[in-house]
Amino acid sequence: MKISELFENVTWHELDAVEKFADELWHKLGIDIKFTHHFMDQLNNDRNSKPISADELIRIFKKEYESNGLAISKLDNVEAVMKDLLTLINIPFVMSRNKHGKELVAKTIMRKSNFKTSNPSYAVNETSRVKLSTDPEYFGATVNDANPLERIVSIPVNKIDVFEPDDKFDDPQNAKNLHNIRAALKKGAKLPPILVRRQGQRFQVLDGHHRFKAYRMAGLKEIPARIVSKSNVKEL
Repeated sequence: MKISELFENVTWHELDAVEKFADELWHKLGIDIKFTHHFMDQLNNDRNSKPISADELIRIFKKEYESNGLAISKLDNVEAVMKDLLTLINIPFVMSRNKHGKELVAKTIMRKSNFKTSNPSYAVNETSRVKLSTDPEYFGATVNDANPLERIVSIPVNKIDVFEPDDKFDDPQNAKNLHNIRAALKKGAKLPPILVRRQGQRFQVLDGHHRFKAYRMAGLKEIPARIVSKSNVKEL
């Protein structure tokens, strides 16, 4: 099976996959991520001028977690807004409680440069492409997914190596996320492409280890990826 590119509009399957990626990050702060039906309706709204991609959704939830996660986790029964100053994406949300802890419900979304609100706003802006960290507390990559220049290509699975350690999947939450992603893949979800860099004649996963493992376990011979140039990778 060969997958060369993703659909322009984000589907429910893709949004479900994005939600699982966001949950993987935010569960460390005791927060569940949810998207409303209205969010989906506005995600593919023509008023956004340029379609909002799954990559951009992943970017804003990653950047907000890194920059404003702790501050957002302290909110309780409050409406607020996530803002990505680079992509001009705005996500009004409600932070509430459920029986498992806190729940961040993304109500709607829009791409707008002058979005105004009286609610608390949490803005992010990062122009670097990929930052790699070997910190035990955060072993992985921080990625700027906004307006990526790399085209999507199909790469043979047997030519791809991983950056993060395999024991990452020993964690119960990571194992659960992998299971959910595999389930979404079986239902036909078009997952965002992984990010890789060249390592001689092979490639190394920078971002998308869960997706890579899910594709490999599904028996696919090739998977969609973006190849990031060496100059755009910074190791911390």
